[in-house]
Formats: sequence, structure tokens, C-alpha cells
Amino acid sequence: MMYEGPRRSAAVRVATPESRERRRELTGLLNGRELANGRLERTVELLDKAGSRGWTLRLAERHLERAPAQLEGCSLDGGVASDLRDVAMSVTSRDF
Repeated sequence: MMYEGPRRSAAVRVATPESRERRRELTGLLNGRELANGRLERTVELLDKAGSRGWTLRLAERHLERAPAQLEGCSLDGGVASDLRDVAMSVTSRDF
């Protein structure tokens, strides 16, 4: 997996490890060219310790709660809105 440039997800920014040492390590890992040879595993470990998974899940839940109302507000054919709702529920109910 390649990390491409300065793009950072919100989860990475919000869940920056509290420890200055871990923050520097995470920054170094993400600024590297390739997350290989244990680098990917270490990056995931640091992000998990910092709480990024929980933060991301809570954010996703908030978006999912608001999605049906947003779909109702669109001028979509009823079948299309229903299909989009089904896809959203299917995708978000999977375990990763």
C-alpha cells in the first residue's frame, strides 16, 4: 500500500497519538514512500492506540443516521432512493 503525499484522512488528524514520540513515529511512517516490511502494521497499531478506529466508527454512525433524511430530501425516484438506502445499510453493517 502506498501513502500518496500530503493527503491525510480526518481520522489520522484527529487521532494523532498523545505521545510526542509516537506522533513523530506516525508522521515518519506516513511520510514514507511505501508502507511495507512491517510499516503498515505499525502504522495501524499506532492509529488504533490513538483511538482512530473508534472515532471513525462514531463519525460513520452519525453520517448513517442522517443519510435517510438526506435521501428523502432529494428528488430521486423512490426506487433509486430505496436502492441507495439498501447499499448504505449493506456496506455499513459489514465487519472490518
